[in-house]
Amino acid sequence: MQEPARKRLYHLNDPSLTTDGQARLRDSIGKELPRGAASNAERSKDSGWSLLRHWHAIVAILLLLALLAGLTFAAWRNTGVDTLVADQTWAVTWRLPGGQTLAGAWRAGYPVVVMQPSKGTVIIRRWVNSRGYAETVVPADWLALNSRPLK
Repeated sequence: MQEPARKRLYHLNDPSLTTDGQARLRDSIGKELPRGAASNAERSKDSGWSLLRHWHAIVAILLLLALLAGLTFAAWRNTGVDTLVADQTWAVTWRLPGGQTLAGAWRAGYPVVVMQPSKGTVIIRRWVNSRGYAETVVPADWLALNSRPLK
């Protein structure tokens, strides 16, 4: 037992050692090695698999990120980009949240919320008491000619 403790570790599985000899060798090695050295050696073997042991946490984090991305997209999509007023009154057919249509007008000076433009068209919304936002789709160039920003 004159060899260094780390070198004696390799002899623990020697088939010629008796059970008593293995216990004495293990005790002598344990006294000389720094605390936690054997456990660090064991950990280094399977460090690549440590993430797989926590797969449920990884899945939960990914689901949370997907939910957060979905909520962020929904908020972005439903946030107005500007508030405009018409220069004159225009006849408009509004679509209500329940799917009904409301033939009405966009009165001059009445503010509407402009949503994200898409393919040359813009959705404009106006608030209808006790019903929610009514919306209609208009061409973006028409909107630019017939409205101005709310001051």
